[in-house]
Amino acid sequence: RRHTRLQGDWSSDVCSSDLATMPSEIKMLSREFMRDPVHIQLNAGQQTNIDIEQQLVVIRGHERESALVRILEVEDPEKAIVFCRTKRDVDELQAVLSARGVAAKSIHGDMSQVVRNQAVQSLKDGRAKIIIATDVAARGIDIPNVTHVINFNVPENRERYVHRIGRTGRAGKRGRSITLA
Repeated sequence: RRHTRLQGDWSSDVCSSDLATMPSEIKMLSREFMRDPVHIQLNAGQQTNIDIEQQLVVIRGHERESALVRILEVEDPEKAIVFCRTKRDVDELQAVLSARGVAAKSIHGDMSQVVRNQAVQSLKDGRAKIIIATDVAARGIDIPNVTHVINFNVPENRERYVHRIGRTGRAGKRGRSITLA
């Protein structure tokens, strides 16, 4: 089990906990030290890959971009997919990251297939380390060796969560999933 405190340039600390099976002692600690902790549980039929380390980072809404930048600095992923809910979120996040010196490609449904393919290829061949994507645009893409999946927004349901994080931890390799909530 892991408990992490990330220090950043935002006004408060960020707390996170491993989402794997959580002993009752850890649940009690989370209730004691966290404000309004949320426990996320998958049903037995929706198990996730054991090669994926899952982490929840609890933040205030206005800290979301700063938290992501700090996570990218600390984690320094080789290949990452950052999932957003909407096309607008993808475009806005790419602009924020670019302004902060973080190079990222993006894919969403309003982009031509050629542009999306170029973005995916740049991640595959190492010219880019980060792709920001919507769920719909990311369906069916296969990018080997994705080291990190970051949920910039909590997915709308369990199936999307499992689909998103399933982009890492493939072919016997370890991966990390980080969800901002």
